[in-house]
Amino acid sequence: MARKQKTAARRKRKKRSDRLDKSKEIRELLNEALVQHRAGRIGVARELYLKVLNLDPKNADACHLLGVVAHQSGDHELAIEHISAAISSNPAAADFHLNLGSAHQATGNVDEAVLCFENSIRLDPKSPVAHNNLGNALKAQGKVREALEHYEQSLRLKPDYAEAHSNLGVGLKELGDLQGALASLQRALQIAPSLTEAHSNLGVVQSRLGDSDAAVSSYCNALRLQPRLAEVWNNLGHLLRTQGKLSEAEAAYGHVDKLRKQPIWKLRTTVQCPVVAQSNDEIAESRRRLMAVIGQFQGTRLTDNVDDLITSNCEPPFHLTYQGHNDRQLKSNYAELFVDQFPQLELSTREGPIHVGFVVPGRRERTFVHFMQGILNRLPSCDLKVSIICTAISRSELMRSISNEQIDYITLPNRLSEAGTALRTAAADILFFFEVGTDSLSYFLPFWRSSPVQCTSWGAPVTTGIPAMDCFISSELLEPKGSDAHYTEQLVRLQSLPVCFERPKPPLRQRSRETLGLPRQDHLYLCPQSLFKFHPDFDEALANILRSDALGTIVLIDGMHRHWKHLLVQRFEYTMPDVANRIQFIPRQSHQELLGLLQCCDVMLDTHHFGGGATTYEALAMGIPIVTLPAAYMRGRVTYGCYRKMGVMDCVASTSDDYVQRAVRLGTDRDYREAVSSKILSASDVLYDDTAAVDELREFFLESAHLARAESGGPYALHSTSRKITGQAAV
Repeated sequence: MARKQKTAARRKRKKRSDRLDKSKEIRELLNEALVQHRAGRIGVARELYLKVLNLDPKNADACHLLGVVAHQSGDHELAIEHISAAISSNPAAADFHLNLGSAHQATGNVDEAVLCFENSIRLDPKSPVAHNNLGNALKAQGKVREALEHYEQSLRLKPDYAEAHSNLGVGLKELGDLQGALASLQRALQIAPSLTEAHSNLGVVQSRLGDSDAAVSSYCNALRLQPRLAEVWNNLGHLLRTQGKLSEAEAAYGHVDKLRKQPIWKLRTTVQCPVVAQSNDEIAESRRRLMAVIGQFQGTRLTDNVDDLITSNCEPPFHLTYQGHNDRQLKSNYAELFVDQFPQLELSTREGPIHVGFVVPGRRERTFVHFMQGILNRLPSCDLKVSIICTAISRSELMRSISNEQIDYITLPNRLSEAGTALRTAAADILFFFEVGTDSLSYFLPFWRSSPVQCTSWGAPVTTGIPAMDCFISSELLEPKGSDAHYTEQLVRLQSLPVCFERPKPPLRQRSRETLGLPRQDHLYLCPQSLFKFHPDFDEALANILRSDALGTIVLIDGMHRHWKHLLVQRFEYTMPDVANRIQFIPRQSHQELLGLLQCCDVMLDTHHFGGGATTYEALAMGIPIVTLPAAYMRGRVTYGCYRKMGVMDCVASTSDDYVQRAVRLGTDRDYREAVSSKILSASDVLYDDTAAVDELREFFLESAHLARAESGGPYALHSTSRKITGQAAV
């Protein structure tokens, strides 16, 4: 009996010893695996974790860390499997839930990621990483304000957490708080100068704030850290292109093409257009080259992912519109490259009140409000349902300016595929795209054919070329004879101007020439248009005004990018070397500052080929004479259309020489200028708060929608109206 007891005791001691040896081996294997893992030798670490699991199949730490290895290796589904097994063994480990959330988010399952991060915080409320990661997941759900709360909590727990500062900056950027975003991203880089994402996002914020040189520097800093970031190369190329540095932009886009290797990126690399052209020859060459590029890509499947159309910035060159030519063929051919990317889905039957949706591109709220608030505030709700379809950020700004409480707001996602779904879900009878082509999303959205009737107007005053765009709404007061040939859309000519512009209020305070640094005694000819509107054809008129008026000074406003001014000054020095020094640039102005500047000038000059819009309405409200030469296309005829409506034609020229003569007379003859100014003031009431446009648009919306319903969304007749035109005859 004693012998048996001794044998049993020996066996028990051996089992205990074996267990201790096994536990020691597991600890040693885990420790070695962690050393290898932290050193970046993931393959070695994986093998060691597997050895642990061979010894102890339910070892929670090994399961968890094996899942982390899978996640880091890109196998997120396997990561979820391993980490879930670890949680089954140890559900109270906060880090397990944290890393499971990261794996779910990597698969795109953001909802599950949020639950995991919330579980992690419940187990460890003081984890800055969990709060930061939950913020990222909430932001991915579109809950940006909730995300900011968790970034801020993360920073309360760990004030020097660079990634949380960076993510807070991105969230603030998405809410439109660019100054707050700038401060957060700069703080992130003070803590962690090698944080690539912070450099990249800082570049985006600086670009939106207009500090393009700093933005270029930030993008370059990001690329020095990680040279293979296609998105950053693309952002850099887009910014350089916008600055007018086309050769540098082409080089940046070339890197994207090498990294992404899809035709869409090659197209982006080769589609270029001068911002401030140096000559008509340069314009002609750019158009010839663009047509050739379009020919090269005809019949090519550009991408398998429709969202690449947004990230590639592959809308037609923005500055094409300012070249003074008929863009119909170019725009139509360009649009044909993308038609096959958009499967045409059958539209649901429209019932109930006629539904009109106004689609507003991101960051274009102020322009939209300028031109559309008068119409939207007056559109009757008795026979129309009106929606504004805009980004979540735009919504709050639009609601401050548009007082019509009957208007619904529909959120427009930033991803093209999701935005297309949102438009179709809205089930509008008519979609009114305010601007088409000012950015990628605004250009590509109409391709989806999301409503039976799709129309646009003078927000971007040129044909879209898009087959699914049905109508372009313009005015008899604007269009020259034969202008149907300028549009691929059916041209709808309203009898009124297509706007109900509210009369601008006078500036809050008077400004003086001295405070603006302008010559007190000179005759001031102000041209407040963007510098890319200055066509080479305009140089001769500017030069001859200065040659004809020895006391004349032409005043221009600096461009958004410094390089624009450099390009324009370079051209002036070539085309008018004798008088270029009498063209004075002043810094960019706020809206109130611009109104004060208008009052300081003697004459305002309308640019050739593409003239003023909102500035025309603001200047005429003050009685400021604007000299204009009606162009061949509507985009250069807005000022002329206003004069026609007023019946005041003193400032309308018939030739470039006539333009110079009228400008100089107004600039040098004070009595004549005051008489014309008085005439403008007396007649200008017809331009403001004009409800005729509201009535005509309502009639168009109802007529075209009812016809589309009757024909099940098929082709419908061109809108017409019996109202008579007032004012002068068209030229």
